[in-house]
Amino acid sequence: MKKMINTLLMGALLSAFCIGTFAESGIISEYKKIMQKKAEAKTSPEKLKAQLEKTLTKSLQNAMFRYHNYRDYLEIVTKDFKYEKSKEDDYTYYIKFKNYIGFFSFRNDPKQYFTYPRRQKLIILPGTKPIKSKNKKK
Repeated sequence: MKKMINTLLMGALLSAFCIGTFAESGIISEYKKIMQKKAEAKTSPEKLKAQLEKTLTKSLQNAMFRYHNYRDYLEIVTKDFKYEKSKEDDYTYYIKFKNYIGFFSFRNDPKQYFTYPRRQKLIILPGTKPIKSKNKKK
Protein backbone atom coordinates (compact mmCIF):
# COMPACT_ATOMS: atom_id res chain seq x y z
CA MET A 1 0.00 0.00 0.00
CA LYS A 2 2.84 2.41 0.89
CA LYS A 3 4.56 1.64 -2.41
CA MET A 4 1.40 2.43 -4.31
CA ILE A 5 0.89 5.77 -2.49
CA ASN A 6 4.55 6.72 -3.06
CA THR A 7 4.25 5.85 -6.74
CA LEU A 8 1.10 7.95 -7.09
CA LEU A 9 2.70 10.90 -5.28
CA MET A 10 5.83 10.70 -7.45
CA GLY A 11 3.65 10.54 -10.56
CA ALA A 12 1.65 13.55 -9.42
CA LEU A 13 4.81 15.54 -8.68
CA LEU A 14 6.38 14.57 -11.99
CA SER A 15 3.27 15.54 -13.96
CA ALA A 16 3.01 18.87 -12.10
CA PHE A 17 6.67 19.59 -12.89
CA CYS A 18 6.18 18.74 -16.57
CA ILE A 19 3.06 20.91 -16.83
CA GLY A 20 4.97 23.84 -15.31
CA THR A 21 7.86 23.31 -17.72
CA PHE A 22 5.58 23.24 -20.75
CA ALA A 23 3.68 26.30 -19.54
CA GLU A 24 6.95 28.25 -19.31
CA SER A 25 8.26 27.16 -22.70
CA GLY A 26 6.28 29.94 -24.43
CA ILE A 27 7.80 32.59 -22.16
CA ILE A 28 11.27 31.12 -22.47
CA SER A 29 11.14 31.02 -26.27
CA GLU A 30 9.81 34.59 -26.38
CA TYR A 31 12.61 35.76 -24.06
CA LYS A 32 15.25 34.00 -26.18
CA LYS A 33 13.88 35.57 -29.38
CA ILE A 34 13.98 39.05 -27.84
CA MET A 35 17.52 38.56 -26.54
CA GLN A 36 18.66 37.27 -29.93
CA LYS A 37 17.18 40.30 -31.72
CA LYS A 38 18.79 42.60 -29.16
CA ALA A 39 22.19 40.96 -29.66
CA GLU A 40 21.90 41.20 -33.44
CA ALA A 41 20.79 44.81 -33.45
CA LYS A 42 23.51 47.24 -34.35
CA THR A 43 23.91 50.04 -31.86
CA SER A 44 24.54 53.40 -33.47
CA PRO A 45 27.76 55.29 -32.65
CA GLU A 46 25.67 58.17 -31.27
CA LYS A 47 23.97 55.88 -28.76
CA LEU A 48 27.31 54.36 -27.74
CA LYS A 49 28.83 57.81 -27.20
CA ALA A 50 25.79 58.99 -25.22
CA GLN A 51 25.96 55.91 -22.97
CA LEU A 52 29.70 56.37 -22.43
CA GLU A 53 29.27 60.03 -21.51
CA LYS A 54 26.41 59.20 -19.14
CA THR A 55 28.56 56.57 -17.42
CA LEU A 56 31.56 58.91 -17.15
CA THR A 57 29.41 61.79 -15.87
CA LYS A 58 27.79 59.68 -13.14
CA SER A 59 31.17 58.23 -12.15
CA LEU A 60 32.72 61.71 -11.94
CA GLN A 61 29.80 63.05 -9.91
CA ASN A 62 30.10 60.14 -7.51
CA ALA A 63 33.88 60.52 -7.14
CA MET A 64 33.74 64.28 -6.62
CA PHE A 65 31.12 64.00 -3.89
CA ARG A 66 32.56 60.93 -2.22
CA TYR A 67 36.28 61.69 -2.23
CA HIS A 68 36.47 65.48 -2.55
CA ASN A 69 33.30 66.53 -0.70
CA TYR A 70 32.14 68.54 -3.74
CA ARG A 71 28.52 69.45 -2.97
CA ASP A 72 27.64 70.75 -6.46
CA TYR A 73 28.27 67.33 -7.98
CA LEU A 74 24.82 67.17 -9.61
CA GLU A 75 25.69 70.23 -11.70
CA ILE A 76 28.55 68.39 -13.44
CA VAL A 77 27.66 67.75 -17.08
CA THR A 78 29.54 66.23 -20.00
CA LYS A 79 30.77 69.54 -21.41
CA ASP A 80 32.54 70.31 -18.08
CA PHE A 81 35.20 67.62 -18.52
CA LYS A 82 37.43 66.02 -21.15
CA TYR A 83 38.17 62.33 -21.47
CA GLU A 84 40.38 59.94 -23.42
CA LYS A 85 40.32 56.19 -23.82
CA SER A 86 43.36 54.27 -22.60
CA LYS A 87 45.51 52.60 -25.24
CA GLU A 88 46.32 49.66 -22.95
CA ASP A 89 42.84 48.83 -21.67
CA ASP A 90 39.52 49.12 -23.53
CA TYR A 91 37.56 49.80 -20.35
CA THR A 92 39.78 52.52 -18.83
CA TYR A 93 39.24 56.22 -19.47
CA TYR A 94 41.38 59.15 -18.36
CA ILE A 95 39.48 62.24 -17.36
CA LYS A 96 40.23 65.92 -16.63
CA PHE A 97 37.74 68.08 -14.75
CA LYS A 98 38.70 71.65 -13.76
CA ASN A 99 41.55 71.22 -11.22
CA TYR A 100 41.29 67.41 -11.13
CA ILE A 101 42.77 64.65 -13.25
CA GLY A 102 42.44 60.91 -12.98
CA PHE A 103 41.08 57.70 -14.43
CA PHE A 104 38.12 55.35 -14.23
CA SER A 105 38.53 51.65 -14.95
CA PHE A 106 35.35 49.64 -15.54
CA ARG A 107 34.57 45.91 -15.39
CA ASN A 108 32.19 46.06 -18.37
CA ASP A 109 32.17 48.16 -21.49
CA PRO A 110 30.95 51.61 -20.39
CA LYS A 111 29.70 52.24 -23.93
CA GLN A 112 27.30 49.32 -23.68
CA TYR A 113 26.34 49.28 -19.99
CA PHE A 114 25.89 51.77 -17.21
CA THR A 115 28.34 50.69 -14.54
CA TYR A 116 30.37 52.29 -11.79
CA PRO A 117 34.16 51.97 -11.98
CA ARG A 118 35.96 49.09 -10.31
CA ARG A 119 39.04 51.27 -9.90
CA GLN A 120 39.25 55.03 -9.89
CA LYS A 121 41.67 57.74 -8.94
CA LEU A 122 40.93 61.43 -9.09
CA ILE A 123 43.61 63.80 -7.81
CA ILE A 124 44.06 67.56 -7.63
CA LEU A 125 46.46 68.93 -10.23
CA PRO A 126 49.77 70.03 -8.69
CA GLY A 127 49.88 73.75 -7.89
CA THR A 128 46.10 74.15 -7.79
CA LYS A 129 43.55 74.27 -5.00
CA PRO A 130 40.39 72.20 -4.56
CA ILE A 131 37.19 73.63 -6.02
CA LYS A 132 34.90 75.32 -3.54
CA SER A 133 31.24 74.30 -3.58
CA LYS A 134 28.56 76.92 -3.97
CA ASN A 135 26.26 74.94 -1.69
CA LYS A 136 27.11 75.08 1.99
CA LYS A 137 26.85 72.15 4.38
CA LYS A 138 23.38 71.76 5.82
